Amino acid sequence: MIRRGLLAAAPVFLFSGGAAVPDTVPCETPGLSVEGATPELSDRICGAADAAAIQLAACALPLSGTVTISTAAALENACYGLYHVDGRCIEVLDPASMAVHQATSPLFAPVSAEAFFDSIILHELVHAAYADRPCPMESCVVTAEYLAFGLQIMFLPEAERARLDTSALPDRKIVFDEINAPYLFMAPHRFALKAWRHLTQHDDVCAFVDLVARGNMVFDRPHP
Repeated sequence: MIRRGLLAAAPVFLFSGGAAVPDTVPCETPGLSVEGATPELSDRICGAADAAAIQLAACALPLSGTVTISTAAALENACYGLYHVDGRCIEVLDPASMAVHQATSPLFAPVSAEAFFDSIILHELVHAAYADRPCPMESCVVTAEYLAFGLQIMFLPEAERARLDTSALPDRKIVFDEINAPYLFMAPHRFALKAWRHLTQHDDVCAFVDLVARGNMVFDRPHP
């Protein structure tokens, strides 16, 4: 399950030797960097992050400030990636660990490992971008995941997106009430599909993203 991490403590970055690797490599996008990875992996992550930053900026969700990306062999709650708000950093599974976990995904297993890895980078960068936007409620976790999942699937290469099993989607438009917290936490992969379908059923997707990013459209509900 992909979840957004809201952790106050700074993450611990461990790699093959079990030792912390402090080296930081800047990406081409100002403010983006990779920490503790091999040169080859740093290039791969920066390539994915730079491409994602361009896509998000073109769709009303530009990044601001700094974001550091690192990899780990495992993450809490079996997540593929986490964005830590307080530390402004992203952790993602390393490519080998990511591929193992991806194989068990009800939704993303058919996608190539390379495309899926890149899509997780984008997913977490959506969280980083949206975290700087106004939330008119106590929590906007549903809205954040709506954007992250919706844009993750939308920006998959067309041939990769075609591999997804969309048979669970109804043959109709997705309505507002179907994007909710129970669906997110009980059936996250179906939530992802519905988020993507709902987002892309708008004539101007990026205009709708802008509406959500400005806090004028929120899918979270007040606590009773």
